[in-house]
Amino acid sequence: MVFLLLQLHNMSRIRNRLPYQSHPLYKLRLTMIFAVLAGFVFNLITISNSSYTGTGPFIISLILLFLSLVLVLYDIFTWAINKGLALVIRTSLSLPPTPPHTNMNINRTSLPPLAATSQLGYPKDNGYKWPSTKLVVLDFILAVFLQWLFWAEFAYLPFSGYYSESKILGAYADLANLVVSVLHAVVWWKEVMARKKQAWRKEVEVGEGTPCERCGYICEGMEQDGEEDKSSGGHEGASVLESLTKGKVILPKWARDPDVRDMESETGKGNVESLLVTPEESCTEIGGPSGYGTLEKSVCSVPETVVKKKEKGKKRLVEVA
Repeated sequence: MVFLLLQLHNMSRIRNRLPYQSHPLYKLRLTMIFAVLAGFVFNLITISNSSYTGTGPFIISLILLFLSLVLVLYDIFTWAINKGLALVIRTSLSLPPTPPHTNMNINRTSLPPLAATSQLGYPKDNGYKWPSTKLVVLDFILAVFLQWLFWAEFAYLPFSGYYSESKILGAYADLANLVVSVLHAVVWWKEVMARKKQAWRKEVEVGEGTPCERCGYICEGMEQDGEEDKSSGGHEGASVLESLTKGKVILPKWARDPDVRDMESETGKGNVESLLVTPEESCTEIGGPSGYGTLEKSVCSVPETVVKKKEKGKKRLVEVA
């Protein structure tokens, strides 16, 4: 930790300052700082020019504005410090060792990009995630409280006494509360949207599966114990033959490969299947129409025999059932 702090102290060699401006809501936070400082000035002047009994709402306004300023500075400084530490780690890992008795001024413009060093075994930004839950909650609370305070002072000022300069300054102080409240609400909304985007991106990255080796189908969902959840509609990787035909085609034993016949005879699976008699029955698809792909009245499919008459010496065809 001491080494990182020393590197951060010497960070002017890498950058002139911490990366405050890289904050996603830097402009909104900077506008809030100016609005809070203006509210401080108007509230202090109003308290100094008012009586003791009429300073209660303005004191509460000072407390809420102070908490708002602390939250804004905490958010910006936390972001800048974490980004600066991540930059120091990446730069120290990417720099080659400096040989002795050489010039210590290293050209930092020749460093590799951050994307190349992010592949190392270190956290991308020291495990820092923006926005955190406490930032979202505190921005929402301050937005609500400052809004209530604005309407309370808006109702209090007309009945606080006669017209005076302190009442005008109190109205400006109340207007500063409204501006800071609206800015907190806008920041809160953007933080909520950023968290939803991060959750969506994480869900997409987790939900991506590996493509099938044969067809390139990307399986949806996570795999458990190395097997796909087929009940959720996972891809089973159908073969090309099954995708082109309606059902399973069973060939007779005489039409199969000799190696396949030998394997079936050894395992005993060939005894289960019935031997098909005719070629048209062997080509018929199981589960399909009865006459599909056959020639019912083909001459070749009807067994015939030749019988010779003894009397006349003529030949005739006799159908054998």
